[in-house]
Amino acid sequence: MRKSKFSSIIMGFTLAAVLFTTACGGGKTSSTSESSGGNEQPIEVVETTKKEPLPNALHKVYKTDKGRVLVKNAGTDQATTEYKILVPDDLEKQKAANMISVFLQMDSGAQFDVAIYDSGDMSFKFDENSKYIAVGCTELFDKVGLEMPEDDLKYSGYYIKSYGQSVFIEAPRAYGFQTGAIGFLKAVVGYDMLDEDCVVFENDGSYLPDLEVIEAPDFDFRNWTNWMTTTKLYRMGYSQNYSSIIDTNGSSMHNCLEYLPTSLYLNPSDPENYHPAWYSENGRYRQLCYTAHGDAEEYEKMQLACLDVIKEAVAADLNREIVTLTQEDYAFRCECPACSAVVEKDGSISATLIRFMNDLEDKISAYMKEIGDDRQIVLCFFAYHTSLNAPTTPVSEDPSLKLNDNVCVIIAPISAKYTIPLDEGVNEPFAENFERWGEYATKIMAWVYECNYHHYLYPYNSYSSMVDTYYFLKKNNTFFIYNEGQRKNKNVPCFGKFKEYLCAKAQFDVTVDYRDLEKKFFENYFLDAAQPMKDLYDQITAWETNIETDPSYGLDGGIYEEYADEKFWPKMLTESWLKLIDEAYEKIAHFELEDPTLYKKLVKRIKIESIFMRYLECTLYAYSYSPEELKEIRTSFCNDCIELDIFDYREHDGDMSVIFAGWGL
Repeated sequence: MRKSKFSSIIMGFTLAAVLFTTACGGGKTSSTSESSGGNEQPIEVVETTKKEPLPNALHKVYKTDKGRVLVKNAGTDQATTEYKILVPDDLEKQKAANMISVFLQMDSGAQFDVAIYDSGDMSFKFDENSKYIAVGCTELFDKVGLEMPEDDLKYSGYYIKSYGQSVFIEAPRAYGFQTGAIGFLKAVVGYDMLDEDCVVFENDGSYLPDLEVIEAPDFDFRNWTNWMTTTKLYRMGYSQNYSSIIDTNGSSMHNCLEYLPTSLYLNPSDPENYHPAWYSENGRYRQLCYTAHGDAEEYEKMQLACLDVIKEAVAADLNREIVTLTQEDYAFRCECPACSAVVEKDGSISATLIRFMNDLEDKISAYMKEIGDDRQIVLCFFAYHTSLNAPTTPVSEDPSLKLNDNVCVIIAPISAKYTIPLDEGVNEPFAENFERWGEYATKIMAWVYECNYHHYLYPYNSYSSMVDTYYFLKKNNTFFIYNEGQRKNKNVPCFGKFKEYLCAKAQFDVTVDYRDLEKKFFENYFLDAAQPMKDLYDQITAWETNIETDPSYGLDGGIYEEYADEKFWPKMLTESWLKLIDEAYEKIAHFELEDPTLYKKLVKRIKIESIFMRYLECTLYAYSYSPEELKEIRTSFCNDCIELDIFDYREHDGDMSVIFAGWGL
């Protein structure tokens, strides 16, 4: 578990200095801030937080400089290239090709035209002297004698291979062209997107190296932390809007009642379609009963009704391969005699789900074979709340508990403490449960959490622990991950942009060096304001670690803790943080005349990070201002939230407009 040490904090609303120690991946770093008046202290520096490679990961990158000129006069107004991007008439491949074109031009200044490849065009000539970046031109790839590697590229892996003066980008599935485009840009120009309007390149794109890249992201499907535009999702390497998952009647998750609506099957006035055995005996029918109350005939009818919904879903989307049948967003445990007997025998209600999903997947596979569709549809269900735990009966004793290869469990440990890694301290039982599920499932997805859902505008210190958690999940063969953040606020305070960047990088490669990413982000995202903003980040995360680990505060890092209380956030402490915000504005002031566009971006980035402390002023510290002062502070805060598209202060019922109305705004 991470430790926190404060050697020079004077409470009682004064702050003389903050000396903190945090650990990330086993390392520690200490820092002081001149801005907060701290005395100079020894600093212990960690060289790296990068972890050992995992045997189930695939990152083979071979790159040598062969002197191929990609762009002449790169970085100038005279930049030109002889290369074209070649792509077939395919929307997913063209999206990848266009991304490559955009960022090669952004970096080098040269225009990279995208040409449509038609394998039937006899006038098209290609040899070793041709200069193309070929994206998904599979027939041409085969024609020149190239072959895909034997490595398992899974759903979103890709292959990049140089041939003569050209280079090919290939992938076994559509998802791989998105990651392949990013992998190509990373290998050639050192592309890294920190945010939608902040991209870093390591070189000017003058040369095209000799490449052979055989790579798959550590998680085949990588879903977002916070709300993002589809463009940002794509260019940062996230899977777009559950792009891999087939919607079922418009819902991807918590959708079991979309399969079997109570309005259709729980209406006594319609006896032919009346099936009360399909629904959980307790909970006012808000969940299904996966034994159909032990009635074999009703069980079969229930299976066929679910299959009918899946038939429509797979027919409506011919490119996707995952379908979910997941419990509603409530605790679930049917207490009918049949389900209770299973729990008694197998130790968990999840055993009923396992057998139901296996039987349903058998029907799905038979149907896909019958219609001649070679997709291997993966059927997913939740292990969540009361269904979180794996069974206790070993598979060796009851083979019916072994999930089919195309059935996947989505493990969602909502009660874990995400301010520490999932396999440390109080989280160890959740880690053990993940490991136990490995006996029953060959496919595992993880649904984890990265904010406080009662307090969106407050910090939640899951930055470095998130990277450690991903490493643990990959080690335990998780292939899909969704890290739930804030799905409505377009700009998340308390360094939400940094979390989004960390999440994208670590979901691609769980061995990333957290300290390297931290340094790159702050230096490039805040530019001249990097130091005060890094001081702010260090102090907030250190302080939160302190109040979470000091038993006298009564906090433990859960995602629903009530810490909107002045005892956790002394006024003078947060005032010192606002001084760092003021210092950050001063550091970038010169850009107002030198580069007004950049200045506006930097002001916005700093303003987002001011929201938390100003929210405390408007709420916890409201008593310390006159009515006139308070109205001015709140009006400014309200206007900035509207400008920044910050809509919610909590999950579900947290509309900011309600707060503003209560303030008379």
